Order: sequence, then C-alpha cells, then structure tokens
Amino acid sequence: MRAKLLGLAGAVLAILLVVGPPGPALAGVAEDPVIQFSASPTSIRGGECTTIRWNTANVQAVYYNGQGVSGINQSRIECPRETTTYTLMVVGRDGLQHDYNVQVIVDGHVSDPGQVAFGIAFNADRTQIQSGECVTISWNVINVQAVYYNGEDVSGDNQTRQECPGQTTNYTLRVVKLDGTEESRTIQIQVFGGSTGYDTLAMFDGQQVDFDRDGRVSDSEDDFVWFWGGGEQGSFAKSRNNGDLKLAPLRQGGTDDLNGLPQETCIDHLSRNDNQQITLVEGSIVCFRTDDENYGKFRVNDIRSTNGRLELQWYVWD
Repeated sequence: MRAKLLGLAGAVLAILLVVGPPGPALAGVAEDPVIQFSASPTSIRGGECTTIRWNTANVQAVYYNGQGVSGINQSRIECPRETTTYTLMVVGRDGLQHDYNVQVIVDGHVSDPGQVAFGIAFNADRTQIQSGECVTISWNVINVQAVYYNGEDVSGDNQTRQECPGQTTNYTLRVVKLDGTEESRTIQIQVFGGSTGYDTLAMFDGQQVDFDRDGRVSDSEDDFVWFWGGGEQGSFAKSRNNGDLKLAPLRQGGTDDLNGLPQETCIDHLSRNDNQQITLVEGSIVCFRTDDENYGKFRVNDIRSTNGRLELQWYVWD
C-alpha cells in the first residue's frame, strides 16, 4: 500500500511539474482594426469619376490621403486624370498604423461627354448620438441636373447641414442624373438615451441648483451655487468638495455649440480639468458632473446686470 501511495504522489508531482502553476492573467488585448476601403468603379476613362468609400471600427484615428477624416461610412468623389492610388491610413487602438490602398486605373481615352459618369458622396460625421446631440450631414455631387435633401431642392456642391434629431431618423439625398434617371442615398442617425433634464432655469445670488433633481433651485445645500459679482458676470461653484462633483468651463458659444457638444468631450475635458469655482459670463459653455455622477453641460443665456439673475440652458446625460 505504501508503495502505491508513493507512486500516486509521484504521478501528481509529475503532473504539477508539467502543467506548472497558473500564470498571471492576460492583459486585455486591443481588437484588430476592421476596415472596408473600396473604389467604384476601379477603371474609368479620362473625364470620368469614381467614388471612394470607407468604413472602420476599432481605430483611434483615420487619414485619407494624409487628411484626418471620420472613419464611419464615408465617401469621396475623385476624378483622376491618370491612374492613381488612394490611401487610407488608420491608427489602431494599440497605437499601430495600418495602410490600405485602392488603385483607380484611367485609360488614355476621353469619355464621350454624353456618357460622363456622375458622382455622389453623402456623409455624416457620426451615425450614433445621445439625445440632445447634433450631427453634421454633408454631400457633394457632380454631373447631375437636380439634387433633393429630404425632399428640399438644394445645391449639390459641397453642402453641409447640422441636424439635431430627437429620435432615430433617416436623411435622404436624391439626385436626378443627366439622363433623367434617379438615384438615392440614405443615412440613418441612431439616437440613444434621454436626459434627466434639458431645459432653462433661473437662479439668483446665493441660490443653489441640483441638476439631478430636474434642475431644482433652492437656498438649501445642493450641488452648485451661484454668486453674482455685480454687472454681467459672477462665480459658479461647487457647494462641497466630495470628489463626485466636477466643474470646468469649456468655451464661449451659442445654442448650436451647446447642442453639438457630445458627452465624450465633456467626460474627457473633466478628466483633465476640474475647478472648485469658475467665472461665468453670457455665452459661457460649461461641463459638469453631479453628485450622482451624471455628466452634463450648460450654457449661460443671460446674466441680468440689475439683479444678478442667472439664466442657464442645461442638459444632463443618463
């Protein structure tokens, strides 16, 4: 029996020596970039055009022929006079660079003017946003006789529109080509989340506001307090310094600038900037974090020089 036990112990020891102790947990590995990059058509005659398209995921930055661009469902019209290679360079989340190329071949014959290919590029700088944010829609078309954006007759030459949809919305560009036929492109902007408040509030000298409670203004202890400095400025401060509250001015701007300010920008800005107290004037745009750790933004609409009434337009992300 003793011999059998010794043999079993030796076998177990041998297994432990072969397998070894458990190693350290593997660190998170960045996902490989996902790239779609193409030209259509890839062979043209002189005077014709091609559409370059790309879509990317798992990247930090995207460059088209050296120019920084959005990586999400983008397109460009190109009309090369000779065979040309177009390059998309992406920087992965691991910091490594990757180059992708497409070649458009141009033969020596000039296309019949009646057969010139049309070109259409229809893009959005983002296709997913939080409620209360905005996107920029852009388009450029050539060799067409009419262009319609969501049914509105528009110019086709390098146009942009800012859109702030309250829900998931489709935007359509329809063109009438020179031969009378039509073609359309559609972009869907997905809208996520809601707000715990997107409204206007007013407060006077010494009053405090709680953005987690629908912008409640009171004289009791809430998140932030307003001190009128006389005239058309004053100080906005944390009512306490518990580590949860964050406050940082971003820039001066209008309502469109506030609407177009994404949550990611405020989160990044507050990670690098945090103030116990800031100065407010009309047009100040500010990022903040509440006691419940919700991120928000506001803009100063008005500061009354007669009584110090502060009016804010504000928004808190879920």
